[in-house]
Amino acid sequence: MKSIDRTTVYHRSNEGSAIITALIFTMIISLLAATFMGYAMHESKMASRLHDNTSLFYSAEGGLDLAAWALNNSNWSGWKSYGGDKYTSSSFTDGKNNRTHTVQVLVQKYATLPTVYSQASVTLADGSTKSRQLRMTFDVSGGSGAGMVSKSYLDFSGQVDFWAYDSSFGPPDFNSNRSDQVIIGTISQSSDSFKISGQIDLYGYAGTGKNKPDISNPDQTRIYGENTPNRVNIDWSRVSQDFTFDFPAVEQPSWSGAKKSLPSEKKKKITLGNASGAVTKYKVDKLDISGDTYVDVIGPVQMYLSDGMSVSGGSYIKISNGGSLEVYTPKDVTISGDGKVSPVENKTGLPSNARFYGTVNKEKDQSFTISGDGAMTAVVYAPNAVVQYSGNGQLNGSVVGYEIKMSGQATFCYDTQLGEGGKKIEGISSWYELRGPSERLNIAAYLGNSAGKGN
Repeated sequence: MKSIDRTTVYHRSNEGSAIITALIFTMIISLLAATFMGYAMHESKMASRLHDNTSLFYSAEGGLDLAAWALNNSNWSGWKSYGGDKYTSSSFTDGKNNRTHTVQVLVQKYATLPTVYSQASVTLADGSTKSRQLRMTFDVSGGSGAGMVSKSYLDFSGQVDFWAYDSSFGPPDFNSNRSDQVIIGTISQSSDSFKISGQIDLYGYAGTGKNKPDISNPDQTRIYGENTPNRVNIDWSRVSQDFTFDFPAVEQPSWSGAKKSLPSEKKKKITLGNASGAVTKYKVDKLDISGDTYVDVIGPVQMYLSDGMSVSGGSYIKISNGGSLEVYTPKDVTISGDGKVSPVENKTGLPSNARFYGTVNKEKDQSFTISGDGAMTAVVYAPNAVVQYSGNGQLNGSVVGYEIKMSGQATFCYDTQLGEGGKKIEGISSWYELRGPSERLNIAAYLGNSAGKGN
């Protein structure tokens, strides 16, 4: 029998153990490597997710900053209008990571009570999307363009309608250019500061300094808005009893170099300004026209009338395309039409191109009387004057006075484009993130609905 070489067995046994040990060690290293790779991939995903979330948050916050700047500076260049709202969007593609980033910003009721929604989104290479949405509201006080505002007294009788429109879409139209963004209010705290009689239809907001409006015929009076439930005549949620408003003093331009007399009448026409675009200034006693005479404003004109203005008997003021008119006076203004033509025929369609300022400092020491059946597109800012509007006509623009009275079958349409003088942002009242579909506003769907209304 052949003897066993123990040395050989020993060496072979050691070799087997070494191989097994190496295999075990390799398996351990592999497991550790796999675990490490798993952790590394997880950390990478976590870092990428954190980066995306942080980037989206800051992008959405940047959208809020953009809206706040536009509101404070009344500069909406590059924004689109949807009724009383403003919207803008920007996007870029990250070619390195094959991602598309988008920021959408919506400012609801930008001219009166703004609310901002800003949503930042990223579309990944696999087609999936991530987004974050922020919402911001403001504390807002009034200014000179909120609609129709008085210091002391509002009195509406007859059959008067109030609503808003956006002149960037054209003239007021009940079916296609109409919104509820008009404010009719007084800062007075007297019990009789806001009287409503007859058939009044206010599609917007009302306000007083303290007391509810005195409504003689509640069954024939409507104060409502887009979201007011059907069959509700007076939506008291739209009636403020702590209404505030700023009445800044009228700032006049320098009258240095102003012409001391008006041009001569030629063929029943007085031509003011020039088509070159340079401002022409006049400082005269009075503008008094009647009969068939009319004034044709063909360029930018500023006029100071020390003894007021009277337009009557079929005469009128025409603002031609390319023209604009600013009238400043401490005395009475009478503008009346005969039903054949508007006493202020504003061909530009923009109330901001026909402005009438009352400069008197003593309360109730001036009157603005407007009457007739035509449509007048203009801005009246006379915070110490008694303003009276009567007839069956339509007034498009804004009115500010000490006392305001309207009667007849009249319509008042506030141009939301005048909002730059109609609000003052006092600060941010709320700022927070909206999480999940139940909280977020579907901006695309909202804009689709708004655009569909044609507002």
